[in-house]
Amino acid sequence: MVCATHAAQDPFGGFTPIIFLVFFLCFIASYVMMAQLHRALRKRHPAIYDSLGQPTLFWNNSPKNSFAVLGFILSGRFRETHDVEIIRFCRFIRAFNCAYLAFFVAVVTAFFVLSTR
Repeated sequence: MVCATHAAQDPFGGFTPIIFLVFFLCFIASYVMMAQLHRALRKRHPAIYDSLGQPTLFWNNSPKNSFAVLGFILSGRFRETHDVEIIRFCRFIRAFNCAYLAFFVAVVTAFFVLSTR
């Protein structure tokens, strides 16, 4: 009886810890990539870094700075740097974030679909 109750509470059939781990690792990877991007922009493109509000992960991480960096990546303004490494890295960050969002939407959708059964 306990197993049936537990199974009803976990619509992913025991895969919840793995899904949580994937989300956690993606979260950590995202922070590491953003730290690398901030550092590269600060060192190699200080004017762009200043225009984004001199973002950092913790000390100068305001919503304004975060949206500026997000806009920089999503709009493709990173191409203005003409820096092949930054362009490649920003494209990877954009693809990674899109995949992360798609995975999140898929998990939330699956949760609602499977929990109604």
